[in-house]
Amino acid sequence: MPQTVRDAVAAARRAIRVEIRDAIVGRDDLSYTAIGQLFGVSWWTVQQVANEFGVKRGPRGPRHQHKAVKLAGADSSSARA
Repeated sequence: MPQTVRDAVAAARRAIRVEIRDAIVGRDDLSYTAIGQLFGVSWWTVQQVANEFGVKRGPRGPRHQHKAVKLAGADSSSARA
């Protein structure tokens, strides 16, 4: 069955997007940026593919917690002027 150029491009695009999806699922050690570099696309394209296929990753690590730091010699009971 003859294909038009448009159909061939669409099929190739779908195939690449499926490969990107498989990389997202199978390679938890790679960031979206690294996956994008493997396929020659931006991290934004990788994120769009993840959204398209409903692929989600868990948290990549603990978030930075802002904690109050006590200074040496500072007394919390002293009033500021």
